[in-house]
Amino acid sequence: RLPLMAGLSGLLGFFILVGVSLKSDYDGLEERARVEVGNLGHLMELHTAARIRNIDQILQDVQGHVTPEDMARSQAQRGARGEELERLLRTKREIVPEVHGLHLVNVKGDFLYSSLSPLPPYNMADRSHFTAHVQNPEAGLVIAEPVLGRTTGKWTLAVSRRLNNADGSFAGVVVATFLPESFAPFYQSLDLGPHGNASLRDTHARMLMR
Repeated sequence: RLPLMAGLSGLLGFFILVGVSLKSDYDGLEERARVEVGNLGHLMELHTAARIRNIDQILQDVQGHVTPEDMARSQAQRGARGEELERLLRTKREIVPEVHGLHLVNVKGDFLYSSLSPLPPYNMADRSHFTAHVQNPEAGLVIAEPVLGRTTGKWTLAVSRRLNNADGSFAGVVVATFLPESFAPFYQSLDLGPHGNASLRDTHARMLMR
């Protein structure tokens, strides 16, 4: 019995050592995976933040070029000034390839000037990136939830800033629209493995891109 017990004890010790070794290897793999996921998440965050920051710089630049008089005109009254503003919008839109359209929308929600031609015949008074500025003069940069774009027919994101009259009252918005799918080349460049996936969500956990 003693040799048998000794053999069993040795075998049990062997399995314990193997178990400890496997657990250590597993913990190491798990930690490396956690670090890699954290690094990828940070990279995605930096990429997205840089794109939004670039778009916001464009919006603020356009804000500085637009006057209350520009926003008070009707579509029929745009004239040479309208052509000048639309050249500005087209030039600024080209700075960030992800931007599909750059628009100036009047107090009624109608497109007044646009980088797109012809001028979109739609109204966005019901869109959250418009109503947020109507309701809150201090809204700052507004990033709306994805919607089916009226100018694109695809899922679209809108980023906007408020335009004011001289007395601080609402004059309209400057808005940039872009397609979440424009992030696809960057996402596809990430090595996520055969079963990995990456997604972009807003602060309300709404899916923007996957």
